[in-house]
Amino acid sequence: MIVVVPFVDGMLRTEVVRAVEQAAMPVEFVELRVDRPFSYAHLVRRLWRRGDTFAVVEQDTVPPKGALTDMDGCWSPWCTVPHAVLGSPSADLFGCVKFTRQLIIAQPTLAHRVLTDGSPPRWSQPYRRVALAVTRELHQPPPRPAP
Repeated sequence: MIVVVPFVDGMLRTEVVRAVEQAAMPVEFVELRVDRPFSYAHLVRRLWRRGDTFAVVEQDTVPPKGALTDMDGCWSPWCTVPHAVLGSPSADLFGCVKFTRQLIIAQPTLAHRVLTDGSPPRWSQPYRRVALAVTRELHQPPPRPAP
């Protein structure tokens, strides 16, 4: 599993970098440009087209110790890790999410469909849109890996 950390210049928290690096997994830091409003959507589609299992850790989401390892071993085609945003539990829990190769093979056009549905994607929302589409397709919310 590769861990992808999308970030905007100046917004990547040091604690996120430290937590991701401590997980000792392949990591890709991807800078998103705010002057390119579709850069986040393009990243999601590119990751989906690669076809490999990937996790996303948002620039402001510090995964708990061991969470990425737990996600890597999670049996589900996709899963999330609970986290706090600005000190409160996240409503959508997609600041730290994993999508597996099996899910991508089963739903190869999912990211393209939900990111090009006629409404312009906002750079901060593609994962939420993918998550909602996956939820609809699988008829269930994402599981959380067992500790």
